[in-house]
Amino acid sequence: MAAPYVEDLRVKLDPYALDLQARLNLPLRGLRPIQIVNLALTLKGKYLHQQKHNNLTRDTK
Repeated sequence: MAAPYVEDLRVKLDPYALDLQARLNLPLRGLRPIQIVNLALTLKGKYLHQQKHNNLTRDTK
């Protein structure tokens, strides 16, 4: 069984994981929870970076 904090992260990051699954057409069922968390964190980081870039670009226009 995964550690409670991993399960908690998985619940919090589930929307990112689902988005990742849709973007990459990646079946997440076969992955271990920690792999899903890592993928979701990666996507979340890229999303937040893109939002920051979008905000900076918008401010300079």
